[in-house]
Amino acid sequence: MPSDGFGGLRVLSLESRRAKEMGQLIANNGGKPVIALPTREVPEGPNEDELTFAAGLQQDKYGVVIFLTGVGTRHLAQAIESVCPREQLVAALGRTKVVARGPKPIAVLREFGVPVTVAVPEPNTWRKSCGRSMTIATRSLYKASR
Repeated sequence: MPSDGFGGLRVLSLESRRAKEMGQLIANNGGKPVIALPTREVPEGPNEDELTFAAGLQQDKYGVVIFLTGVGTRHLAQAIESVCPREQLVAALGRTKVVARGPKPIAVLREFGVPVTVAVPEPNTWRKSCGRSMTIATRSLYKASR
């Protein structure tokens, strides 16, 4: 049975990255697109966990650091900038193992000049990220005990 698409109805889209294309798709299917862009997160500054992480990282307390998203990687760097300037962050990460889950955190880390020890292959699920991280941690502990 053929469909009349949206039949002239207004259709709400919350798509932000492809808003124009989504609007066109809705219109092409007989709808009147209403595009509502989502709000943007604005960091308040470093929270207690971020400050604790920054201090521990600078004191070489972490053997492995896992970056899951590019946005989160960039946010963390901006949030701790007042207590751990970019040069210190890059130096501290250079002294540990860095695991990146996928192309987005890898791109941000490369932009910062941070070497990535392990790039989790597709599909880059959290399970694969944690599995790779545990392998690295185990090898590091084994080498340190010899």
